[in-house]
Amino acid sequence: MSSLIFIKQSIMAWQFSHEMATILTICIILLLFCALFAMSEVAFFALRQEDIDELKKENKGRAALTLKLLDDEDRLLFTIITANIICHVLFALFAYSFNDSILHFDAHPFLEKIVNVIIIIVVLLIFGETIPRVIASKHSLGISLNMSIPLILFYYILTPLSFLSVSSLSYLKRKIGIFKPNIIDELSDVLEQTEDDLNEDEKILKGVVNFS
Repeated sequence: MSSLIFIKQSIMAWQFSHEMATILTICIILLLFCALFAMSEVAFFALRQEDIDELKKENKGRAALTLKLLDDEDRLLFTIITANIICHVLFALFAYSFNDSILHFDAHPFLEKIVNVIIIIVVLLIFGETIPRVIASKHSLGISLNMSIPLILFYYILTPLSFLSVSSLSYLKRKIGIFKPNIIDELSDVLEQTEDDLNEDEKILKGVVNFS
């Protein structure tokens, strides 16, 4: 009887370990995606004109996909940020579940939750944001080419959301573009009318306004 109980407990322990291993694997994969999207955000927008010219010369395969993504930078940025947010949220959920299984502050459950959240934030900041962005700043062209295929998939999957977001952003840009020149012109007129009484700081302001 005791042997049967021992076997049953061993099987339950194996199932628990197997479940945790699965969750940990999912966390690693999601963290990798977070890092890749963070790298993409830096890499695509850090490309120099020489890099773009090189892509245009080749203009096939991954180079063509990269150029297509760069044709609409607002939509590209929305795609990267949205995909990155999704991966961050999923990672946080799975990581919280994993940490909850290994952290046991029975006397201080609230402290356990705080430690859990801090661990997730630190891991995401270091391995999902900071390190990938530093790497991407040094290898922008290679990373852009390698990420062009997965990004083009998200580019089309998120088309409805990106269309709404980019359209709204374009509308706001047009509105700002309409009002900004009027404001600058009015300010310039006021400064010109009082030109004789301007002090040094106001003269600097007038120069800035005229430059704008």
